[in-house]
Amino acid sequence: MGGCLGPLGPQKRAGNITRFAEFNFAMDPDAANYVLRSGVPVVLLPMDATHQLVFTRARAKQAEARWPGQTGSNLVTMLTAAEHLDRPKFGVDGAVIHDPQVMIYLLSPGLYKGRRTGVKVNTDARSEQCGRLLEYDSAESHVLLIDTLVDPNAAFEIMLEAIRALL
Repeated sequence: MGGCLGPLGPQKRAGNITRFAEFNFAMDPDAANYVLRSGVPVVLLPMDATHQLVFTRARAKQAEARWPGQTGSNLVTMLTAAEHLDRPKFGVDGAVIHDPQVMIYLLSPGLYKGRRTGVKVNTDARSEQCGRLLEYDSAESHVLLIDTLVDPNAAFEIMLEAIRALL
Protein backbone atom coordinates (compact mmCIF):
# COMPACT_ATOMS: atom_id res chain seq x y z
CA MET A 1 0.00 0.00 0.00
CA GLY A 2 1.37 3.34 -0.97
CA GLY A 3 1.65 6.14 -3.44
CA CYS A 4 -0.99 7.97 -5.40
CA LEU A 5 -1.36 8.81 -9.05
CA GLY A 6 -3.98 11.44 -8.12
CA PRO A 7 -4.69 14.20 -8.09
CA LEU A 8 -7.15 13.98 -5.20
CA GLY A 9 -9.30 16.52 -3.43
CA PRO A 10 -9.88 20.23 -3.88
CA GLN A 11 -6.15 20.95 -3.56
CA LYS A 12 -5.35 18.38 -6.29
CA ARG A 13 -2.87 16.53 -4.11
CA ALA A 14 -1.09 13.29 -5.00
CA GLY A 15 0.15 12.87 -1.45
CA ASN A 16 -0.96 13.09 2.13
CA ILE A 17 2.43 14.02 3.60
CA THR A 18 3.65 16.35 0.89
CA ARG A 19 1.70 17.65 -2.07
CA PHE A 20 3.22 14.82 -4.14
CA ALA A 21 4.10 11.99 -1.74
CA GLU A 22 1.99 9.57 0.25
CA PHE A 23 3.29 8.66 3.72
CA ASN A 24 4.76 5.20 3.00
CA PHE A 25 6.58 6.28 -0.14
CA ALA A 26 7.69 9.57 1.42
CA MET A 27 9.33 7.71 4.32
CA ASP A 28 11.51 5.54 2.08
CA PRO A 29 11.16 6.28 -1.63
CA ASP A 30 14.23 4.20 -2.50
CA ALA A 31 12.82 1.06 -0.86
CA ALA A 32 9.40 1.60 -2.47
CA ASN A 33 11.00 2.06 -5.88
CA TYR A 34 13.20 -1.01 -5.40
CA VAL A 35 10.18 -3.21 -4.65
CA LEU A 36 8.08 -1.82 -7.49
CA ARG A 37 10.92 -2.26 -10.01
CA SER A 38 12.14 -5.64 -8.65
CA GLY A 39 10.17 -7.93 -10.96
CA VAL A 40 8.45 -9.59 -8.00
CA PRO A 41 4.65 -9.72 -8.46
CA VAL A 42 3.13 -6.76 -6.60
CA VAL A 43 -0.44 -5.69 -5.91
CA LEU A 44 -0.31 -1.97 -5.18
CA LEU A 45 -3.10 -0.19 -3.31
CA PRO A 46 -2.45 3.52 -3.78
CA MET A 47 -4.48 6.35 -2.30
CA ASP A 48 -6.47 6.46 -5.55
CA ALA A 49 -8.19 3.29 -4.24
CA THR A 50 -7.97 3.78 -0.48
CA HIS A 51 -9.72 7.16 -0.72
CA GLN A 52 -12.84 5.35 -1.83
CA LEU A 53 -13.42 4.07 1.74
CA VAL A 54 -14.10 6.89 4.17
CA PHE A 55 -15.06 6.56 7.84
CA THR A 56 -18.13 8.78 7.74
CA ARG A 57 -20.44 9.66 10.63
CA ALA A 58 -22.87 6.97 9.38
CA ARG A 59 -20.12 4.34 9.52
CA ALA A 60 -19.10 5.53 13.00
CA LYS A 61 -22.69 5.03 14.17
CA GLN A 62 -22.68 1.57 12.58
CA ALA A 63 -19.51 0.63 14.50
CA GLU A 64 -20.84 2.04 17.78
CA ALA A 65 -24.12 0.14 17.34
CA ARG A 66 -22.22 -3.11 16.80
CA TRP A 67 -20.01 -2.57 19.87
CA PRO A 68 -21.75 -0.32 22.39
CA GLY A 69 -19.49 0.94 25.12
CA GLN A 70 -15.73 1.25 25.28
CA THR A 71 -14.88 -1.06 22.36
CA GLY A 72 -17.00 0.89 19.88
CA SER A 73 -15.80 4.18 21.31
CA ASN A 74 -12.15 3.12 21.00
CA LEU A 75 -12.67 1.96 17.42
CA VAL A 76 -14.29 5.26 16.44
CA THR A 77 -11.45 7.19 18.12
CA MET A 78 -8.84 5.23 16.16
CA LEU A 79 -10.63 5.51 12.83
CA THR A 80 -11.30 9.25 13.16
CA ALA A 81 -7.73 10.14 14.24
CA ALA A 82 -6.80 11.59 10.83
CA GLU A 83 -10.18 13.17 10.07
CA HIS A 84 -8.98 16.68 10.92
CA LEU A 85 -6.23 16.23 8.31
CA ASP A 86 -8.19 14.38 5.60
CA ARG A 87 -11.20 16.69 5.44
CA PRO A 88 -9.35 19.89 4.45
CA LYS A 89 -6.68 18.19 2.31
CA PHE A 90 -8.99 15.94 0.35
CA GLY A 91 -12.52 17.24 0.83
CA VAL A 92 -13.76 13.89 2.13
CA ASP A 93 -16.63 13.43 4.58
CA GLY A 94 -14.57 11.82 7.35
CA ALA A 95 -11.25 10.01 7.75
CA VAL A 96 -9.89 7.84 4.96
CA ILE A 97 -9.46 4.16 5.87
CA HIS A 98 -6.09 3.21 4.35
CA ASP A 99 -4.27 0.36 6.12
CA PRO A 100 -7.21 -2.03 6.70
CA GLN A 101 -7.73 -2.16 2.94
CA VAL A 102 -4.73 -4.44 2.55
CA MET A 103 -6.51 -6.99 4.75
CA ILE A 104 -9.81 -6.36 2.95
CA TYR A 105 -8.14 -6.97 -0.42
CA LEU A 106 -6.61 -10.22 0.82
CA LEU A 107 -9.98 -11.40 2.17
CA SER A 108 -12.01 -10.29 -0.84
CA PRO A 109 -9.94 -9.31 -3.90
CA GLY A 110 -13.08 -9.24 -6.05
CA LEU A 111 -14.05 -5.97 -4.35
CA TYR A 112 -11.20 -4.25 -6.18
CA LYS A 113 -10.33 -3.60 -9.80
CA GLY A 114 -7.07 -2.54 -11.32
CA ARG A 115 -4.69 -2.83 -14.22
CA ARG A 116 -1.20 -4.06 -14.94
CA THR A 117 1.06 -1.10 -15.44
CA GLY A 118 4.59 0.10 -14.96
CA VAL A 119 5.21 2.22 -11.88
CA LYS A 120 8.21 3.78 -10.24
CA VAL A 121 8.88 6.24 -7.44
CA ASN A 122 10.71 9.54 -7.72
CA THR A 123 13.80 9.02 -5.56
CA ASP A 124 15.48 12.40 -6.14
CA ALA A 125 15.87 13.73 -2.60
CA ARG A 126 16.42 17.26 -3.99
CA SER A 127 13.05 17.28 -5.76
CA GLU A 128 9.85 18.53 -4.15
CA GLN A 129 8.27 15.49 -5.83
CA CYS A 130 10.51 12.96 -4.06
CA GLY A 131 8.33 9.99 -3.11
CA ARG A 132 5.84 10.58 -5.92
CA LEU A 133 4.40 7.50 -7.64
CA LEU A 134 4.79 7.66 -11.42
CA GLU A 135 3.17 5.47 -14.04
CA TYR A 136 4.67 4.46 -17.38
CA ASP A 137 3.66 2.10 -20.17
CA SER A 138 4.82 -1.45 -19.66
CA ALA A 139 3.23 -4.33 -21.53
CA GLU A 140 4.86 -6.89 -19.25
CA SER A 141 4.47 -5.27 -15.86
CA HIS A 142 4.48 -7.37 -12.72
CA VAL A 143 2.56 -4.64 -10.82
CA LEU A 144 -1.22 -4.81 -10.49
CA LEU A 145 -2.23 -1.25 -9.65
CA ILE A 146 -5.58 -1.19 -7.87
CA ASP A 147 -7.54 1.93 -8.73
CA THR A 148 -11.14 1.04 -7.89
CA LEU A 149 -12.94 -0.16 -4.79
CA VAL A 150 -16.11 -1.62 -6.29
CA ASP A 151 -18.26 -1.69 -3.13
CA PRO A 152 -17.09 0.48 -0.21
CA ASN A 153 -20.00 -0.67 1.99
CA ALA A 154 -19.08 -4.33 1.53
CA ALA A 155 -15.43 -3.49 2.24
CA PHE A 156 -16.39 -1.72 5.46
CA GLU A 157 -18.50 -4.71 6.53
CA ILE A 158 -15.58 -7.08 5.90
CA MET A 159 -13.40 -4.84 8.07
CA LEU A 160 -15.97 -4.88 10.88
CA GLU A 161 -16.31 -8.65 10.66
CA ALA A 162 -12.52 -9.07 10.84
CA ILE A 163 -12.46 -6.89 13.96
CA ARG A 164 -15.31 -8.88 15.48
CA ALA A 165 -13.37 -12.10 14.89
CA LEU A 166 -10.48 -10.66 16.92
CA LEU A 167 -12.58 -9.67 19.92
